[in-house]
Amino acid sequence: MMYILDDSLAVFGLPVSSVISAASLVREEVIQPLGWVMGGITLAGLGVNYLVARANAVKRKEMKRHEVVKYTGPVRILHWVHTAAFVTLFLTGLVLFIPPLGFLAADSLTRIIHRVAAVLFVAGPLVHLVADWKRSWRGVGIAFIWGSEDIEWLRAAPRYYFTGEEESMPPQGSMNTGQKMWWFITLLSGVVFVITGFIMWFFKTSAPVELLQWMVLLHDISFIVSGTMLFVHIYLGVFHPVMTEAWRSMASGKISAEYAESHHAKWYREISGTEEGKPGGTGNKNNKGSGAG
Repeated sequence: MMYILDDSLAVFGLPVSSVISAASLVREEVIQPLGWVMGGITLAGLGVNYLVARANAVKRKEMKRHEVVKYTGPVRILHWVHTAAFVTLFLTGLVLFIPPLGFLAADSLTRIIHRVAAVLFVAGPLVHLVADWKRSWRGVGIAFIWGSEDIEWLRAAPRYYFTGEEESMPPQGSMNTGQKMWWFITLLSGVVFVITGFIMWFFKTSAPVELLQWMVLLHDISFIVSGTMLFVHIYLGVFHPVMTEAWRSMASGKISAEYAESHHAKWYREISGTEEGKPGGTGNKNNKGSGAG
């Protein structure tokens, strides 16, 4: 019997055992069904949110006054390299959750693609860290700095994302609370992916089967959590009616000053010298942003 109780995983070269461990049972009976439920609820919830938010969205004037730089070129390159790697990892890993797709891994092609993507997933951030370590570490730190304004944001966010009500939303820095949540989950799940994936890749023939079973379980949990948040991240960044410039910020690196005032008021005041309560300001078109993706 497969130690992971999933025939589609056999082609990935993982060892077999006649012993059914707690990790194997939890994975098959709890984690995999939970993954499908969470994915389904998330997609359905995002669909409902889009319909409600679109119906309540206030038609805004096109923002043309002037622009500010939100993300530098290196940050945007890192974002897209990491995104491509993560999406590839997600899709090649998804076959393990869909048994009928197991034939895709039969010739080990998906395993090779998965490993190449894993190298990019790790190498991209490491290169960026070495190239600009001060800004990179500052960006990492943002994910772990939480205050009262973040709690206020969490309380006000449902009304904002469903009805577009901005009045109760507290001013945010270069990274709002929702982005902090995504960033925190990305960092945490990334660490879990790297550790568990490294053990499964390089120690699959020497590590105890029980350890490999737990690595698979932890890998799957990370996959479910990060995959669910990926759906939310893509939806908010590309499709949500009020996040009109999120996609453009990662494409061109720039956002309008009006959008910056509305979504990142604290950060905009810092870079433009605008005082609280006095919207407008001249902006700083040459500002490099925080560097925190």
